[in-house]
Formats: sequence, C-alpha cells, structure tokens
Amino acid sequence: MKFLAQYIPYFDFQILQQNKMQLFLLIVCTAILLVETTRFTKYILQKHTQTFQAIPRSTNRFFSCILLYFILHTLLFYPIIRLYPQIKDNIFLQMIVFEIFQIMYCLLLFYIIQGHPEFKLIHSGIQKTNFTTIFNATISYLTYLPWYFVIIAITYLLFAYFQIPIFEQEIAEHIKTSTDWNLFFAILMVLVFAPWIEEYIYRVFLYSELRNYLSPTKAIFLTAIIFTLVHQNIFATLPIFTLALFLTITYEKTQNYFIIVTIHTMHNLLTLLYTYASNTL
Repeated sequence: MKFLAQYIPYFDFQILQQNKMQLFLLIVCTAILLVETTRFTKYILQKHTQTFQAIPRSTNRFFSCILLYFILHTLLFYPIIRLYPQIKDNIFLQMIVFEIFQIMYCLLLFYIIQGHPEFKLIHSGIQKTNFTTIFNATISYLTYLPWYFVIIAITYLLFAYFQIPIFEQEIAEHIKTSTDWNLFFAILMVLVFAPWIEEYIYRVFLYSELRNYLSPTKAIFLTAIIFTLVHQNIFATLPIFTLALFLTITYEKTQNYFIIVTIHTMHNLLTLLYTYASNTL
C-alpha cells in the first residue's frame, strides 16, 4: 500500500497496515457515521416532504427542449468560439459565453413549460421558502458531507491502486492561476450561475420530465448519470454522481428549487475554498 500515500497526503497507511484493529475500528466508525447521518438527513427532509408534481406530460415538448439544447450549443455556441480567437484562447470568456447560452436556454425552457394549460409554479419548484427552510437545507447538506468525503477517499484509493493520474476540473486549475477580473468571473460563475442554471436544467426540467416516463428511482439515477457525464471529469465521477443523487433525491422529497440551489451553492463554495487552500498551502 505504499503507493497510496502519494495520493492521500498526511495519512499514514503503514500504521493501519500494521495494526489491523485500528483499520477495523476505522471502518466500523465510518459505517456508523454514514448510517446515522443518513437517518438524520431523512429526518430533516421529512419536514419538507410533499407529493411530487411533475411537469404536465408532453412528449413533443420533452424532445423539443432536448433538441433546442443541442441546437443552441452546436449551431451557435461552438461556432462563436471558433470564429473569435480571443474567446477560443481564453477559458473565462468561453465560460461567460457558455453561461449566457445556458441562461437563454433556461428562459426558453420556462417559457415553453409555462405555456402548458395545466402549469403551476410548483412544477418549476417555485414555492414559499423561509429562513427555516434554508437552514434545514444547510443542515441536510452538512449531514451528507461524510458520504462525500468517504466517496472522495474511495476515489483516491481506486486511482492509486490502478495508478491512474489525477487531473482536476479545468475550472479548478484556472482558478488556482487566475487573478483580478478572471478570478472574479470564475468565482461568480461557480457560486452564482452554475447552481441556479444547472439545478433548473437537470432537476427542475430534466428530472421532472423523466418522472413522467420512469419510476422515481430510475429517474433519479438517470438524472444523476447525465449530470455526471456532462461534467466530463474522470476523477470527480463518483463524487459528482453522489452529489447529483443527493440533490435529485432532495428535489424529489421537497420539490423546492431554492433548497437545491442553496445546497449546490454551499457545495461549490466548499470546493472553491478547498481549491484555494490547496493552492496556498
């Protein structure tokens, strides 16, 4: 296990290898922690649990919205990137243009969805939200964190065992080396645009549409898989997948857009702080 140490710094694997009892106790304590945090998360979410109301079913709308996404990105976004070298060579300008297209897509989605005669605001996850609701969302995220850290540890172990090089997400690499306005825009996109846009596309629209055709369990897993694939990062596959599962389950239980946006924002903030800390230490 000596090669694992280079992937998980500050952790002495030799001690655990020599002392099997410590390793056993670590596994048991971790398992108990995960079980208890899961129970507490369920308890918190039950306070806001309600019957899920999927977007009124329309097969034509579902496939039209998916086609619209590919049209916006294939026929507009990528040609713009290729036509303007100053955008092509600047990752932050690319991100700004990308977020503009994402905002356009979300607005078009809402316009299309609300055009259905049976549409209600609850179908878009918009409902009364107060401080208690946001506080409970924060607590539920904190109880999810042990699972996230365990998944990250497992990911490190798998990459170390198969000796796969670790590459950070492109945005994380650029945040570490950016200053001034580039850094400001990067943080703005990570903490503001990404949570609001991604949650509307993948939870409010995609998951709700899938619920019209699939069981909750299948819709949750399919949404999480798609959300993970879109991020295109091998190392972050398991962590992002578990986060997507947690966000989608939370939306299934609460159908509250503001709760999942709050959780997503907190997660991105934590990741951002870790990225900054790892760059300064």
